[in-house]
Amino acid sequence: MQNLLENLGPGIDKGGYEAIPFCVDMPKLFESFIAEWLRTNSPVNLFISPQYVSNLDSNAALSFRIDILLRERETNRVLGILDTKYKAAHMPDEADIQQVGLAA
Repeated sequence: MQNLLENLGPGIDKGGYEAIPFCVDMPKLFESFIAEWLRTNSPVNLFISPQYVSNLDSNAALSFRIDILLRERETNRVLGILDTKYKAAHMPDEADIQQVGLAA
């Protein structure tokens, strides 16, 4: 933590501070950032629902999780869905395209 406070970056040499290792779930962090950014920067009539679960049958045995659902606040009408991806890729994976197509 001290390294972060002193604005130092990681290196391959042993430094003068001890730190515990930690992992960051970057796809989840990215999705949360996008949802919060939309909440802050969208028009007031837009309702942002992160991790929206859509039940595909009446007893909720089959469901589909949508990363971010966009709804009109007054009418609750669905305006769009967002599938966030945190990847280093030039083109989306075929499975990603199929997932978005299924949600639409």
